[in-house]
Amino acid sequence: MGKHRAYPTRLSSRQEHLWPTILIDGIHILDRGHLCISESDWRENYAQVRFDDSPLATASQVGRSGIQAATSSDHRLQRVLRPEPGRVSTYFVGDDSTAWLANSLYDLLPVDSD
Repeated sequence: MGKHRAYPTRLSSRQEHLWPTILIDGIHILDRGHLCISESDWRENYAQVRFDDSPLATASQVGRSGIQAATSSDHRLQRVLRPEPGRVSTYFVGDDSTAWLANSLYDLLPVDSD
């Protein structure tokens, strides 16, 4: 942004901001100004999760962690974060079908996993 007075560049500010390319963790979000994000790159689907090498594959008991969660108005499970006083952030657990299934299971899990 701005006129790049402190930094020499061959691109004009107008060109840079009209067709940006943005990568996060090596994944394209924007490619020359076009949105190219794939939902599967960012939100897990329960049907694609594999437990082969996970302790969950042989777990005899499960329970809730100390992580705060909430249910959305359409019955999807959300992770609740309180990064600073007065600020609350939430995000869904996986894609829409996974968040709905996770909410159904979450209520069945014991609150205390001792």
